[in-house]
Amino acid sequence: MSGQPEHSGKANLILLDTELRRLTRRADRQRGEMKQSTAAWQRWSATIDKGLNIVGRIETARARDVAGLATKFRAILWRIRVDEEVIMDEAVRRALHRFGRQLVHMASDCRHT
Repeated sequence: MSGQPEHSGKANLILLDTELRRLTRRADRQRGEMKQSTAAWQRWSATIDKGLNIVGRIETARARDVAGLATKFRAILWRIRVDEEVIMDEAVRRALHRFGRQLVHMASDCRHT
C-alpha cells in the first residue's frame, strides 16, 4: 500500500484531465500560428509533446468510475487526433467520437444522481 487515500486515483485523473484540456486549447491556438515561423512550430510541437506525456499518464491511471473512463477516452481521442502515425478509417473515427460523446453524457448523468 502506498498510504495514499483510495480516491487519489480519481483526483489524479481529474487533475490530468484539466491539464490535458488546457494543453489542447493551447495547441489549437498554436496550430494556426505554426506555419508563420520555425519558433511557432517549435512551441506547438513542445505543447504536443507535453500533451502526449499527460495522455500517457492518463492511460496508465486506473479509472474508478464512468467519469474516469470518459477522461481516458478523451485522452485516447486526442492522441489519435495529434499522432500522425495513427492511421484510422474515417468511419471508425466517427464511431469513436459518437461513443465518446455518449460516455461523457453518461458520466455527466452519474454526477447528477
